[in-house]
Amino acid sequence: MTYQSRLLQSLDQQLQQCTDRTERSRLISRRAIHFARLNKVDSAKAEIAALRAELGPALDAGSGAWILLAEGITSYFDLDIENAFDRLRRALGIGKSANIKGAIPLSNAWLSHIHFHKGEYEKTINFLQESIKSSEADDHSSRCRSAIVASNFHGFANQPKLARDWSSKARLHATAEGDEASIAALIFNITIDGVNEARIADAFGLPRPSDYQKLAMELDSSLNYDGLASGVGLPVSPKILKAHTHVVEKYFDKAITLFESALVEGVFGFNRASVEADLSYAYAKLGKFNSACEALKRAIESISSTHDPDDLSFTHARIAATQTALGNIEAAERSSIEAEKFLKEYRELQAKLKTLSTEIPSPDLF
Repeated sequence: MTYQSRLLQSLDQQLQQCTDRTERSRLISRRAIHFARLNKVDSAKAEIAALRAELGPALDAGSGAWILLAEGITSYFDLDIENAFDRLRRALGIGKSANIKGAIPLSNAWLSHIHFHKGEYEKTINFLQESIKSSEADDHSSRCRSAIVASNFHGFANQPKLARDWSSKARLHATAEGDEASIAALIFNITIDGVNEARIADAFGLPRPSDYQKLAMELDSSLNYDGLASGVGLPVSPKILKAHTHVVEKYFDKAITLFESALVEGVFGFNRASVEADLSYAYAKLGKFNSACEALKRAIESISSTHDPDDLSFTHARIAATQTALGNIEAAERSSIEAEKFLKEYRELQAKLKTLSTEIPSPDLF
């Protein structure tokens, strides 16, 4: 099924009627941003290059701000984080100095988004506050992105109600302008932290979160929507999350099939060590010890690139369980100690985030 983007249709219709140079730059830049969020980075770059060629070297401030904003977001999805920061900061600076109102809140929102994913949480809050303060009620793109960041922040802090409340706000703005990339991300994002808590609980022999079944249904909705909308912005992450839920639910054959497929496609946005560790555990539970050993070796080799305490706690816990199944008791004990250490670090981080989250305005006031 070919999905027709309402947002792109709207931007194209506005472009057909537009005669203002700066407004045209804004509309084309927003097209590029949308392509980037659909993981069509080459299309986004082509839009920006064509716009730069059309305008030439003598850019007005408004056009310059919007082009830099589009380049920054495209760089983020191209995994060039430093260039993303450079472009977004410059877009924000020009937006403020020349009073380019629409560029200011959107730049702030995306700077907040990137700082969150880099684990720079105080900066996340600062840029989020600025975005919320500077955006108009009908600035759907800025408000949607701000609400997504707020939802993600509360979700990672293990505050699911606030995460859902902010997600609902984001959905209203995404729906208002037909932004299917954000709608797909919202359906998926609301499940990430809950499934993460479920897989950690399973790895440590703890009860599942009380809302686990609801989360599992929402993950299925995310996969179904992504299929209908021709892969809108969700490259492989939902498949990996689904594989983790299969392990939690003891459907090891299904988990192995999805993990192997995802690893062939490339693990994007998820830690490879945690995937290999869960895969090795699934193989071990089925008595496929040679395959378990191979995946375990890959997990151990890739764990040095892991930095987040939730991934580290989960990965070490799964490695410990697999080592136990393989009869490597001393290695299992060492991994268990590491798992407990990182779980403690993760819970301390969540407590810090809960404190910081009090600086995010109430979604009822947004």
